[in-house]
Amino acid sequence: MSNSSRLFRTAIVVGALLVALALSICANAATVASRSDHLIGYGTVNDLLLNVVVDYDAGIYTYNYSLQYLTGSDTVHLFSVENESDVAYTNAWNSGDFLNPAYDPDAYAYEVLWQNGNLLSGSTRQFSYKSVYGWREIPVTAYASSGGDSADGFTYGMTTNVPEPSSLAGLALAAFALPALRRRRK
Repeated sequence: MSNSSRLFRTAIVVGALLVALALSICANAATVASRSDHLIGYGTVNDLLLNVVVDYDAGIYTYNYSLQYLTGSDTVHLFSVENESDVAYTNAWNSGDFLNPAYDPDAYAYEVLWQNGNLLSGSTRQFSYKSVYGWREIPVTAYASSGGDSADGFTYGMTTNVPEPSSLAGLALAAFALPALRRRRK
């Protein structure tokens, strides 16, 4: 068997495995990303721990945030996750007394903003929303009421710049199969 035949067979097998992986991700609920970050602040809001888990199921991403207020003397009243492209989201929710945001296509709100809540130092709240848009690293902020003190950092949130898993599988298949097919024609 020639080297080009082996390469062609390897490319076909790898491409088939990538397609199978992408189809399984698209068909089944799965956690596709997670991370932990500290939001560092100044003034009366000092340090918060933010954990995010991004789940994918049937074409919908669910962004789940756990915000733990570690140190500070003021109450956090707003939690903001950037929505850089002003894209639609649904089912915004929180485990506390924050007002849940609702997407308004006419508002041009470039953030998912939970407001008028009370997160005290030493407490934890859960926040969540759903979107058809994939994830990437974006800015996040927790705000106090007095003097505009806040804690900032980065987390995962929705963006229009990330292809869905099946698109990635198609690109991977093309990357492996096209060179092999080109060599086979020669």
